[in-house]
Amino acid sequence: MEKHFKIDKENRSKYPEYSRLLQEILPDREIGKKRTIEEYKKWVIEKNRKLNETAARNDGFKLFMRPYGHKTAKKFYEEIKPFAAFLEMQDFLRDNNLVQLSLKNTNYDVRIFDENSVIFYIEITVTYKDEQENNESDVLNKQGYVVPRVNIKKTRVGGKKRVYELVYDDLKTSPVIAEVNKVKKAIEKKISKNYPDKTLLVIGGVGCKCEDIARIQVVLDSADNSIFTGIFFVDLLNNVFLTKIYH
Repeated sequence: MEKHFKIDKENRSKYPEYSRLLQEILPDREIGKKRTIEEYKKWVIEKNRKLNETAARNDGFKLFMRPYGHKTAKKFYEEIKPFAAFLEMQDFLRDNNLVQLSLKNTNYDVRIFDENSVIFYIEITVTYKDEQENNESDVLNKQGYVVPRVNIKKTRVGGKKRVYELVYDDLKTSPVIAEVNKVKKAIEKKISKNYPDKTLLVIGGVGCKCEDIARIQVVLDSADNSIFTGIFFVDLLNNVFLTKIYH
């Protein structure tokens, strides 16, 4: 069982069933297949539809599919979907280029081919993946709020049971962690590692506000240019696409 998977006892017993359903929708042989850019985008749309339909019929599966619930779910939401959004908005790759997701523990997430030669490696990260943010989103959604971030207090009740509650009564005065700061942290984390030549960093975000765009571009422009060939920020909800090509 994945160590971050949190689900009630009844649904926990169905973990093997949920895992089987997920593997039927997203088998490794499909994830690692070479595709044209158009084929890849259509494949992601179809898989996203199937996952949503399955989750709509089964609340337990919906919880199971949360990020950190299962390694394949994590890969879909933190790599596969953001890369599809990147492909949709970029304009420098050719239609006959092929893309292939990595299934191994490599220092890249995707390879892009021109015929049989690798022309780019892609490293993907997102600004919405930490467990604390997942907890915050759950609490806010249940209480009917739609705000970017607030602090959440986590306590234990009755042994292992966890209870999450809002720390602040007035959401308007709660501290907000701007998307720009999360982008900066994502870059700082990635530039501390080694990558192949011609690696592009793709950062996926959600809920980027208009006032964040210029600040995020400054972060991209000022990032260490010795690590990546280019850095891209793509917002999966608002069709924001920012770039910085270094060399």
